[in-house]
Amino acid sequence: MVWNNSKNAQLQFFETIGVLVVLTFFVIIGLVFYSSIQERLSKRAVRQEISKSMIEYVQTLTTNPLLACSFETASKTACFDFYKALSVNATQQEFKHYYESLFGNALITLQEIYPGNSSITIFNSSKPGMNYEQVLVPLNIYNPVTDEYKLGVLIVRRYVIS
Repeated sequence: MVWNNSKNAQLQFFETIGVLVVLTFFVIIGLVFYSSIQERLSKRAVRQEISKSMIEYVQTLTTNPLLACSFETASKTACFDFYKALSVNATQQEFKHYYESLFGNALITLQEIYPGNSSITIFNSSKPGMNYEQVLVPLNIYNPVTDEYKLGVLIVRRYVIS
């Protein structure tokens, strides 16, 4: 009889160990699953934050009086002055620190779509090998000398640390 109780105790002990192994296995699988979901959610949140900051950046860029069209006291939305863009391009090296504080790490190009096909690199502080977010903004390009509007696109490539 003593032998029988000892055998039952051993059997219950191994059953308990087996249950603990299975439970540990399920807990580990659950943790791996949970961590992969959290990683995906955090990556999505980072992408959303970068997109949000990119939208804010483009909004401030398109309304910047350094580049935007202005008529007496009013300014037009989604309009860049061609000669203002040329002057920023021409003085880019001279006022490099000012433009970098204003535009950050970016490549900003103004491209004419219609009726011609020319482009001006307004600002370039590109960093090779860095990741970037790019946005295309349709706008008018105003030439104050000829008083003409042309259809263009502002290509904003902002470099981000990922």
